Amino acid sequence: MNKLRADVIIIGGGIIGCATAYNLAQHGADVLLIEKNGIGSGATGRSGGGIRQSARVSNEIPLAMESVALFPGLSDDLGVDIEYTRSGNFRLVEMPDHLRPMQVDVARQQSHGLDVRWLSVTDVLELAPGLRWQNIMGASYCPDDGHCDPFRMVSGFFRKAKEGGTKILLNSEVQSIEQTDGGKAIVKTSKHSVQAATVVIAAGFGSQELCQNIGLDLPLQNVRYESMITEPLPPILSQMFGVASSDLFFRQTLNGGIHFGGGLLEEEDEEDTKTTGDNLNMAVTHISRLVKDLGKANLLRTWGGLDPSTPDGMPILDYLNENVLLATGFCGHGLALGPIVGGYLAEWISSGQPPEALEPFKRNRFDGWLQTKWTPSGAFAAVLATEDTQTSGSGTVGSGIPFMTPPEYDDSEGEGLQKLLSVNPGMCTGCRMCESACSIEHEKMVRQTGLRIQV
Repeated sequence: MNKLRADVIIIGGGIIGCATAYNLAQHGADVLLIEKNGIGSGATGRSGGGIRQSARVSNEIPLAMESVALFPGLSDDLGVDIEYTRSGNFRLVEMPDHLRPMQVDVARQQSHGLDVRWLSVTDVLELAPGLRWQNIMGASYCPDDGHCDPFRMVSGFFRKAKEGGTKILLNSEVQSIEQTDGGKAIVKTSKHSVQAATVVIAAGFGSQELCQNIGLDLPLQNVRYESMITEPLPPILSQMFGVASSDLFFRQTLNGGIHFGGGLLEEEDEEDTKTTGDNLNMAVTHISRLVKDLGKANLLRTWGGLDPSTPDGMPILDYLNENVLLATGFCGHGLALGPIVGGYLAEWISSGQPPEALEPFKRNRFDGWLQTKWTPSGAFAAVLATEDTQTSGSGTVGSGIPFMTPPEYDDSEGEGLQKLLSVNPGMCTGCRMCESACSIEHEKMVRQTGLRIQV
């Protein structure tokens, strides 16, 4: 077995790992990056490409704004065209019940200084005439959001990190992380044993297993999504799009292909890149209702991937012990946050002082979390408190995360009465995905009326 040494070992060759390696190299650190497969082969390479600060949890908005501000200069900094387009992001509303929650959420985001607006369907179509007006009731819109090519971006960070002296081990799976009596960590693969003062776990869907390897079981869940892309088409759309009533996203790439996908799928514990006919048909049917002239377009490629999620929709950026720094659970936001997170992690490792901007992402925010249950969306749904619930009542726990407390209700009328989840305005984005997730979990379909739960 080859024995190596480094100042910092980074596990994971996605955007977080490569951006951190790039920034550490600028600090003069001796860095070794270990990737199980190839660069960008995990969640980064299967990303939708959205670069947005809108529709974020309140505590994540400042970090997202800081990161998005870096994108206009990234192509020059990295020496590669990442095909970044700052053309705005829409979150379309299709259902009357979603109008008010989305308008309230626009106000929430504006209170954090974000330039996001509520647009009528007329305003939406003026900016995006390629949409079908019949199925749109309005949208939130952030003009400073955009999209880019994930592979070009991660490749740029990787190349610059390598030029800065970062050593690379590709196709190398980490088997164990151990601590020595001398205050170091040893990372072992099948062929190498590497000693370093700091280990960064940025392994995406593989992070949970690595955390368990050192005795920590964190609230991470790998959730599977699927994507598709069409043949090149004439220009139809320039913006990035999401849909309030589902997990659908879509955009047109610079070469003309319509990249779309999302969908709610059951969580999985193993890597799986296949696509399913049901989700393919669901996504194609949905986007065809929203975008003109897609009926005869041919699909070129479909793919799936796993993405780690946390209970509150924000990543965990924190030391697990004196040697191991965790950066995972980005809930689909890693591509947009990667540039700024990589910079802050490098600063933290180099100075030994945690950046104030990363304070909301400490792992202790989950201490005492209310009893929860995974939904297929990769988020948590609060379990209504009963006599058997270990923790109940209102207030705050841990580092200030509010409980999601069930409202009082009279159950004298039996099962016909709807149950309501109370909403914490600081965490809820108004997407109402929990309603859809519950519908899929129990009825295997998305319903817009007669919901089992209602926010």
